[in-house]
Amino acid sequence: MRKIPESFIKECEREGLGWESMGVFAHEVELTKPRDTLASVERAFDDISALYQWSHLGEEGDRIQQVLKGASNKNEMAAFKAWKKYLAEILEFPFDAEVSEWQDRGPLQAGDQVTLLGFESIEDSYGILVKIESRRGEFVFPLCDLKALDRDSPYDQPLND
Repeated sequence: MRKIPESFIKECEREGLGWESMGVFAHEVELTKPRDTLASVERAFDDISALYQWSHLGEEGDRIQQVLKGASNKNEMAAFKAWKKYLAEILEFPFDAEVSEWQDRGPLQAGDQVTLLGFESIEDSYGILVKIESRRGEFVFPLCDLKALDRDSPYDQPLND
């Protein structure tokens, strides 16, 4: 598995195909002694899967994978911290945004314009929280529920990712 070309794995992920197995007829294989243990095959699969877990999203997935490089795919808080570190290097506060997700409750609703003032914290339930200001006051709000107001903004793509 470790010799499968990256381009093949990414293409399989994008097409929803399994890259980790191959169907062959009995006459196409030769009986031999196993060179790998089941544990080593499972380890290889886990390692490779972690490298390409976002590839099914195409270019967006490639960008996400870059941000999360080095963060354990089993540790959600590590992923949130990686995102915050990445975004802290890109975002310059304050800037305008829009609530992009329907809200069950609270004073803000989808379409409301807000100004992002800065990072607040990270929570396991909501991810990265930011301080925002709207015509209704100042709030702490999930960053994942916001999008850049200006589609030409350099913040649009990172916030969408």
